[in-house]
Amino acid sequence: MAKKMSRFVGTTILLVLLPALALCSYPWPDNVTQHKGYIEVNKTHGVNLFYWFFESRSNPASDPLVVWLTGGPGCSSELALLTENGPFLINGTADPVYNPYGWNAVSNLLYVDQPAGTGFSYVTNPLGYETNERQIATELWDFIRQFYQLYPKYSTLDLYIFGESYAGHYVPATGQVIVESNSIYAKNLKGIGIGNGWVDPLLQYADYSKYMLMEGLIDQSTADAAADLYTGCKDLIDLGLYGPAFFECQVREFCTWSCGDKSGTKHQCVRYP
Repeated sequence: MAKKMSRFVGTTILLVLLPALALCSYPWPDNVTQHKGYIEVNKTHGVNLFYWFFESRSNPASDPLVVWLTGGPGCSSELALLTENGPFLINGTADPVYNPYGWNAVSNLLYVDQPAGTGFSYVTNPLGYETNERQIATELWDFIRQFYQLYPKYSTLDLYIFGESYAGHYVPATGQVIVESNSIYAKNLKGIGIGNGWVDPLLQYADYSKYMLMEGLIDQSTADAAADLYTGCKDLIDLGLYGPAFFECQVREFCTWSCGDKSGTKHQCVRYP
């Protein structure tokens, strides 16, 4: 079940600030139609996904629909909306600032907080929290189809799924679910894209120090120290001990970025208890 909230055209926006839940009013710097609200994708467990949509500044009747997913996992897509590719930016000023490079310059832009538990999205029963990519992707596809029903004018547009970081998992999984579905809307999907994607930790953690050494950002001794730490990171991933693996692998990443410079100063890579 979809629950519409207010539609704003110009004038003001309301931002909910957690945890105080205070309402703050800002001048609206971009005169486009926007929609926001919740769509329920699992009635049994009350899984409600929050969305914030902005029409294209160019030709909303024919420009594609772009779904944006921030990664994390657990990062709200409003992070991208407010600081990266949204129609306006919150950059330390008192009011939002118009973003001439916002992606809604040429597309209808839909930000989704997913999976439930991310950002403003929520569940009424903890059993509604998803635990694998297939489930997350299936719920997102259900969300998109309900969005089409709620706003049918966008249901015939070309569809693109984009994201960053851990969306390196979300985006291809969602693309696969859409392609394999027998929905009449599946044909809308024209492409997917990942920026700075987190796809395979075994490969990516291993290559951090190699890349930085190649670019001259660290010296050989730092690269060697990071390589030593990678063994523990890899072993824990192979054993399926993902909690300890996350800590061990983050130590290695911190070492790579922070423990070497080209000034001749000696550094050590340190594990914190």
